[in-house]
Amino acid sequence: MSITIPYNPKSLLGSIAKRNNITLFGYPHSYTLHSDYIRVLTSGYAVGNPNNLKKAFSELKKENRLIHLELHGNFMIMDLKQHIANKFLFQPGLLYPKPGMTTTKGEYIFEIASWDRESLMNVYKGYAPLKGKLNWIKKKEIKSVQTLTISPNLTDKQKKSFKLAVERGYYGYPRKIDIAHLAKEFGCAHSTFQFHLRNAEKKLMPSLL
Repeated sequence: MSITIPYNPKSLLGSIAKRNNITLFGYPHSYTLHSDYIRVLTSGYAVGNPNNLKKAFSELKKENRLIHLELHGNFMIMDLKQHIANKFLFQPGLLYPKPGMTTTKGEYIFEIASWDRESLMNVYKGYAPLKGKLNWIKKKEIKSVQTLTISPNLTDKQKKSFKLAVERGYYGYPRKIDIAHLAKEFGCAHSTFQFHLRNAEKKLMPSLL
C-alpha cells in the first residue's frame, strides 16, 4: 500500500523540504511513543542543490524537535520528535519495503506492507485527519526490500554526475539538458561524463526497481 500525506505546516521535515526545495528519503529504525509526540530514529539522505542542502541542514540543527543529528555528506542519522499521527506507521506486523520520501512540495509518500489487509487500512484511516491519499493497495509478493545503501555505493564522480543530471532536468520529460551540456558544466569530456553517469545508473537502477 502507498499513501501520500499532503503538506502540513506542523511537519518538521515537510516544512524544511518545501522551504529549501529539496527531497528527503528516510527509513525508520526505532521509536518511542509519548503522550503528544513520537520519537523516531531515522536514517536517510537528502537530494537537492548544494546551497539548499546546506540551508536545510542549518535549519534542522536549530530545531528544538531535533534530539540528535549525525551528517556524512548528504547522508544523515536523525533522532526526532515527530507528529503524534506518525504512531500509525508503527504497528505490529507492518513492513517498510522502501524508504519514505518527503518531496519538494512538503508531501510525505511512503509504502507499507502486511499480511493483514485490515492492519494496512487502519494506517490509512489513522491518517484521515491529515487528508492522507491512498495511492494504491494491491496484493503482491515482496521479493526485495530497498535499503539506503544505494547512494553510498556510488563513487564520488558517479554520485556527482548523477546528482547534476537530476538537478538539471536530464531525467525530465521532455529533457531540459543533454549530455554535452552536462559534461561542460561538470568540467570533463562528453565521453567521460557519460561513462560516470551510465555506471551510476547501472548501480542504481536494479535497486530502484
